[in-house]
Amino acid sequence: MKIGVGWLTLKPGMRDEFMALVPAFAAATRSEAGCLFFEMTRSIDDPNVVVIAQAFKDEAAHAEHVRSPHENQLLRDLDRLGAFLRFLNIDASNVAPDELTFPVAR
Repeated sequence: MKIGVGWLTLKPGMRDEFMALVPAFAAATRSEAGCLFFEMTRSIDDPNVVVIAQAFKDEAAHAEHVRSPHENQLLRDLDRLGAFLRFLNIDASNVAPDELTFPVAR
């Protein structure tokens, strides 16, 4: 199993626009065969932060998610709306940090 917990910092004033994208993205992610759970919610501490919790069956399922059209669209949206993403990727033997600053160089 691969678990991820993330903190997405949005540009000031962009939270509502970003949160309007979440239901469709969450539904698409949850429909993936390898997705065990996916949640994205506003932080109670910072109005510009969204907390992400996700679990995938294994590394291959997570890699498939990262390549999905809806993930790629979200990253394009975050180039406009996001500032910084910090993730902790957790598996049975390792915790690895992962960070993105937006816009992402492609």
